[in-house]
Amino acid sequence: MTDPVEDLDAADENEPGTRYDPAPLLALFDDLTAASERLGVTPRSLMRWRDTGLPYWKADRMAYAAGFHPSELWPTWWDDALAEDDGHEITQQTTLFRLGGAA
Repeated sequence: MTDPVEDLDAADENEPGTRYDPAPLLALFDDLTAASERLGVTPRSLMRWRDTGLPYWKADRMAYAAGFHPSELWPTWWDDALAEDDGHEITQQTTLFRLGGAA
C-alpha cells in the first residue's frame, strides 16, 4: 500500500504547533494492520506517529478517515485550533461549524 503522506513525514516531524497523541485514534482499531487499511497509511507511519505525534493537519485527516471529527478524538481540538489561528481560515471554519453550515 502506498502512503500518500509518507514522503512528508520527515519534513513535518519538526513542524511547529500542537501535536496529537495517536492513541485515541489507534484505540478505534484492533491492530495496526486494521488501522493502516482504514486510514490509508502504512503501519510504519502509524508507528512513527506514536513517537512523534500527529501535526494538526494529519490529525484532522486521520480522524476523518476513521469517520470522526478530530474534536471527538482530541477534546482540546477547538481550543488548539483557535490558539493557532492565522486570523482567517480556522476562524471562518469554526464560525461555519458553530452556525451549522458547511466548511
